[in-house]
Amino acid sequence: MPEIVRDHNAHCLIIVREGRTLIHAIALGQPVKIVKLDKFERRYLTALELKGKPYPLARAIRLFKSAGKEHGITKGARALLNSLKEKQT
Repeated sequence: MPEIVRDHNAHCLIIVREGRTLIHAIALGQPVKIVKLDKFERRYLTALELKGKPYPLARAIRLFKSAGKEHGITKGARALLNSLKEKQT
């Protein structure tokens, strides 16, 4: 299950997969792109909440796609966001 988190620099991420040594995530930035973080960086990530509840995945996907239109998005990130949206419905 994907998780929406914020790192210590206040960057928003959608964690897509956690492996043995790496965390694969989609980062909201210029452009929206896929990033790989070391597993030890998990301690600096905090769950993003909206009104005291976990941030809704559908809303995050919509906002990441919107940011991609404005600031650019990589092909891999776009494909991953589309697959997340399809899995959700």
